[in-house]
Amino acid sequence: MAISKAKKAEKVQLLSKELETSTTAIVGTFAKLTVAQDFALRKVVREAGGKYRVVKTSWRQSPAKAPRWSRR
Repeated sequence: MAISKAKKAEKVQLLSKELETSTTAIVGTFAKLTVAQDFALRKVVREAGGKYRVVKTSWRQSPAKAPRWSRR
């Protein structure tokens, strides 16, 4: 299901705010991750007080437009 550019921009802005205020971010891939493993990982992250987000690769921005946190 496609979302509008305005809704995508809103979600990217929200994610950017969360990342700017967080102390740690883990970026990974779902290659070879089973549904059970993904569920277990989500549970562990939530229990530790963290947030688990899945973001489409197509949401990446060019380096010139990328937020400050992504250029560290």
